[in-house]
Amino acid sequence: MAKPIWQASSVLQSTVDAPETTRINIARLVTLANQIEMVGGFQEWLDFDGADLEVTPPILHDDSEFRVKFRATNADGYSDAFYSLTVNASKLAMLQNTLFFNEPITYDGDRVRHHGTPTIIREMTDNNYETYSTVADIDVDMSDVDGTATPIDYIFLKYKGDLRAYTCIPSGGQGSNFTRTLPATVENYEGNPVSLEVNGFKHDLYPLSQRVTATSLRMQFSGTDVEIYTLMCLEFGHALDANSEFLKMNFDQVDRVGITSELQDGTGSRDAQLGAEREKWEYQFTVFLKRGEAKKLFYWMEQHLNFGFAAEFARQPSQVFPAFWGLMEVLGQPLTQNKNNGDRIEFSVSEQ
Repeated sequence: MAKPIWQASSVLQSTVDAPETTRINIARLVTLANQIEMVGGFQEWLDFDGADLEVTPPILHDDSEFRVKFRATNADGYSDAFYSLTVNASKLAMLQNTLFFNEPITYDGDRVRHHGTPTIIREMTDNNYETYSTVADIDVDMSDVDGTATPIDYIFLKYKGDLRAYTCIPSGGQGSNFTRTLPATVENYEGNPVSLEVNGFKHDLYPLSQRVTATSLRMQFSGTDVEIYTLMCLEFGHALDANSEFLKMNFDQVDRVGITSELQDGTGSRDAQLGAEREKWEYQFTVFLKRGEAKKLFYWMEQHLNFGFAAEFARQPSQVFPAFWGLMEVLGQPLTQNKNNGDRIEFSVSEQ
């Protein structure tokens, strides 16, 4: 028996498109091997199970080549081979839109009522999604603190049931009635259909064709067994899109407001504050922005410590929420020695 024999080096290469996960069968590239190990070129986004290399590329600004070293062994010894991975960043304009809205009106207390009655609906902004309203016809108080009309550019709903459409009737401002027919899917960046239902809830972020202002908004829902969990009328504030050259968008479910402590008997105690019965989203961003765009974003962040947030709704329809800046240390760095080129920005966004 001879030492393990690798195929010609020209075969030991692949090109993968970030951020797609790809499995590459390494075992087929070597003969006479009893064991294969990855012994060099380790990356946190590479995983090798002894046969297949799983590649989950990071978010990259440019196409990059990585060399991974494998060692095949048997009773007669070992032989090494290098595998070249070219990660193609051409698909990394992965964010259709990350939208930031001026602080949304959250409808609790006496802001939302059954139409024509004084009954208060207090469940419309339960951010834990545990209570809901089945009311089909409601009035929303849209007036600002000084009684002026509030602008509306988007409407967001989180709901259950067969909601076929809703009609908005604004008053006290400018704009006409309109009806929104709910789609079954939306298209993501690649043009593939994405379901509006995530974890049993359906979601709809609707950009109005024309801005509406109102001091009062009547909403009529039509459908079967409809349960409204969240309603937000949003005024557009700022956007980061594919041209903003995102390097990284990490997100994780973290419980930002619940307190868990361990007792002496080993059990846990939980103090659920501000509706912390479920985990909340937190996003961390690294982004390149043109110098002028960075200034605009900084100014907007300073003016809006609380805001509405939507991270590419067409890809992640469930992650639209009232938010605040979880990390306010926004760092600006020149991309090159030419200081007019742009800034590298790092910041995070946390769900309220």
